[in-house]
Amino acid sequence: MSDFQKLDEDILALTGKPEWATLLSVLEAENNAALQNQLDAPDWGEVKKWEGYRSALQFVYNLREYTKTLVEQAADADV
Repeated sequence: MSDFQKLDEDILALTGKPEWATLLSVLEAENNAALQNQLDAPDWGEVKKWEGYRSALQFVYNLREYTKTLVEQAADADV
């Protein structure tokens, strides 16, 4: 088993737990607050800062789906 396969399995195991739903609700709330901060930003630099932060939150929020897609693509490539 490769390190990437182990990583994928670990991510799917962690994100498959009920606590993941709790974290997702926190990420949603944080994203909403960050969006308001982005809308209220006084200058373009602040807008871009909040945009980057929101992108990172969205990556974590979608980590399970990203990983499932990668695993499926790897399985299709092995066929």
